[in-house]
Amino acid sequence: MLKGWARFEYEGHGIRTVRPGDCVVQPAGIRHREIEHSEDFELIEVVSPANFGTRAEDEEVEATEA
Repeated sequence: MLKGWARFEYEGHGIRTVRPGDCVVQPAGIRHREIEHSEDFELIEVVSPANFGTRAEDEEVEATEA
C-alpha cells in the first residue's frame, strides 16, 4: 500500500483495512471483495501467475474441463 486506505472482506477471515506500508498476501482462489477505499488509494499489485480470471459475485461460474 502506497497511499490512502482500503477495506476488504475475505471469506473466512473477515474485514481487513490496509494502510500505507501494509502488505497483503492473498491466497489463490480466496473469495474477497473491496468494500470501500479512500480517494487517494494507491497500491502496487504483484500477481503470479498472471493468467487468472476475475468475476463479479453475481456472475455464474463457467464449467471447464481438465
